[in-house]
Amino acid sequence: MSRRKRNTKPTRSSIAIVGEGKTEIIYFRQMNISKKYKFTLKPDFPKHSDLKSIIKKARSMKDEGYDHVFCVFDLDRILTDTTEKRIYESELKKIRLKKNIYFIESHPCFELWFLYHFGRSGLKQYNCCDSLIHDLKTHLPHYSKEESYLKRNNIYKLLIENGNIEAAIDIATEKCSQKALSNNEGLNFTMVHKLIEFLEKK
Repeated sequence: MSRRKRNTKPTRSSIAIVGEGKTEIIYFRQMNISKKYKFTLKPDFPKHSDLKSIIKKARSMKDEGYDHVFCVFDLDRILTDTTEKRIYESELKKIRLKKNIYFIESHPCFELWFLYHFGRSGLKQYNCCDSLIHDLKTHLPHYSKEESYLKRNNIYKLLIENGNIEAAIDIATEKCSQKALSNNEGLNFTMVHKLIEFLEKK
């Protein structure tokens, strides 16, 4: 008598977040600890930070049984790298047809979401992450992308206590609306608020 294949899918709702860097992953891990979500949330990142590796990791996590998988990545490098841009445009079309895998993009980088916590000053146009981080340090003087800084200071709590997440959501929503109506691929925007709103509704 043959055994039935065991269902390895998690017993409760599960969400995976795949990021290209430690900043995003540490932020979401800290958020998960603080919010104590009632669902399984696994921030993770692949061995390599290129877009192809991120998408491959996302698909493998979906195959593992995660209900929803989010790919969090920056567009600054992708839009200036011919190969990465071609992969991005191709995968973007595929992802629209694939259920429960989502792209969460930021341009130029994830730190734009951090800057939005400090109000309208975040509406300046940035062409690169370095100039954005320079302005972010106006509010967080010792900010660093180094893992030791992000963990030691708990970047999630730091932003909640010193900034305004509701303002960040409002600005991010506004900029995404502008992006949807614009053909300017260099326009600054972030979709991080969409992921956070999704987590809050689960």
